[in-house]
Amino acid sequence: MDTYYEIEVMLGECDADHGFRTLDYWARERLLRPNSRHVAVLVAEDLSGRYKTIIETLPQFLPFIGIEIHVLKLPVQDGVATIQMNIVAQPDDLIITTGDEPDTDSTSESVLRDRAWWESNSNPVFIATIDKIVGFCS
Repeated sequence: MDTYYEIEVMLGECDADHGFRTLDYWARERLLRPNSRHVAVLVAEDLSGRYKTIIETLPQFLPFIGIEIHVLKLPVQDGVATIQMNIVAQPDDLIITTGDEPDTDSTSESVLRDRAWWESNSNPVFIATIDKIVGFCS
């Protein structure tokens, strides 16, 4: 079964307009593709305001995920930023993973992901960005 995520992204604190828009996208897509699973996703900088209770309650009744994103932009020429996500609400039957967890399959070969591995498997701009972030942390 296909899963579709109807996503609304907003700056600042969650408000009623964005919350209802998220549910509207979700409801419309369910009508267009009734044989698929649909999940409403609201992404905002702040989900702790006036609508916190409804955001935390919605997953009990429909597939809804609330995600807070906090961005810290470091004052450098290229504008390096770090992002911290906090999943505020999600349905109990929906498991969200980071996608970077070790494979538990015993037949898979373990690969050391050291600097040499990253340099051969990623973009040089990515490596330079990581080096800058490490410089700020050191």
